[in-house]
Amino acid sequence: PHQELPVVARDERDHLAFMNQIIRHDLLNGLNVISARADILSEFVESLGESHLETVDSRVNEMVALLEVMRSITDIKLEDNTHSHSPQSLHGAVWTAIDNLDTRYRDQVTVSGSVPDVTVQADEHLSKVFSNLFMSILRGEGNADTAMSTITIDAWTHDDPSQLKSTPQIDEHSSDIGDDRDDSIASSSAVISITSPRGSISTKAQHHLTATDIGNLAPPDDGFGLYLVGRLINSYNGSVSISRKSEAGKMVINVLLIQIE
Repeated sequence: PHQELPVVARDERDHLAFMNQIIRHDLLNGLNVISARADILSEFVESLGESHLETVDSRVNEMVALLEVMRSITDIKLEDNTHSHSPQSLHGAVWTAIDNLDTRYRDQVTVSGSVPDVTVQADEHLSKVFSNLFMSILRGEGNADTAMSTITIDAWTHDDPSQLKSTPQIDEHSSDIGDDRDDSIASSSAVISITSPRGSISTKAQHHLTATDIGNLAPPDDGFGLYLVGRLINSYNGSVSISRKSEAGKMVINVLLIQIE
């Protein structure tokens, strides 16, 4: 039988739910209004004011991204004991993540072949898994934009024998999340493989994937993003592994998700 949460735990959930409501309905809605008004103002601002308007637009976008991460984290905390999965399109999630990238980053992403149009076990946050992994690579260490950073995305399902030959091999240096998953799901899983010619996620940063204490994490683009990936993948009963041949060599990230028939 279902047992009620202790009073302290219920209070914590209530506080998280309240914070989530403020983030969703007040802060994000307010920033969206500001962004929309800034777009309208762009038609009236003269050249001397354009740089200021660009700064406003950039800062608003950064704040929206930060609040989206905060909202995702509170969602996960709220759902820790009652998390429910819902079928999600793998193809849709990957392309949503790519489309949401800033133009200068989007041009650095190459999709090899096509992402299988299959349904996987996840939730509405699945696209954030990929967008956070993409940005962790493309922005490099310390949030420094690196023009040399590029990524190639491959995908396959384990029930398609013709694609198994392209499966990257993970070496002994891989960092694997979700080791407690049932091995039987390997026969009904889908894999997204993200390859970068130069590894831009350090071993130290990879530890964010298994972090349980968010108190020591850096700002969202340098810690929270990978923390969010780890928590989400774990909640999906999937896995994420990172491998590379050397600190400056090619890096491969494999995200495995349970495919729903």
